[in-house]
Amino acid sequence: MGQIIITDASVLLNILASGKAGEILQGVDQQFVVCPSVVNEVKLLKDQTTGEVIPVSLAPFIDSGVLQLVEPETDEEFDLLVQWTSDFGLGGDGEAMCFALAQPRHYSVAIDDRRAIGRAERFYPDFTIIGTTSILIQWQKLNQIPRNIMETILKSITERARYTPSKNHPDKSWWDSPDY
Repeated sequence: MGQIIITDASVLLNILASGKAGEILQGVDQQFVVCPSVVNEVKLLKDQTTGEVIPVSLAPFIDSGVLQLVEPETDEEFDLLVQWTSDFGLGGDGEAMCFALAQPRHYSVAIDDRRAIGRAERFYPDFTIIGTTSILIQWQKLNQIPRNIMETILKSITERARYTPSKNHPDKSWWDSPDY
């Protein structure tokens, strides 16, 4: 298995919105982990058929081992959590905990929040940060997912999670035409 990626709520909600979360999380050469704060933040998503906002749960993915739950364990990790929460001005507990655990453990961070990414890169440029599109591109290539299926998945993410990459995002052209 490749790198370990701690996943923020922004990316997890997008992957859940795809309707193919289990396939995506298992279909790349990475191990995805999640912290308790993120589990608590991933609560609601639009239903695929009705459009109503419905509760979602990461429990099936954690119970099956697709996602592994990780928590702060050392004094260093707890100190970093306080630092990421206060000193760096990250508003979300999930974001702060992701970076606090990623830093000493050398995990990559999956996050789409540009403000949080900017802060992390400014203070710790050595972080490997990936987003929803990077994960989807890797999944598509490794599993040879046809363009028409990717277009359906991307439409679902846009409608259910209200995510599309910004016009300046490096993978925006792929999102608009998901060829591999």
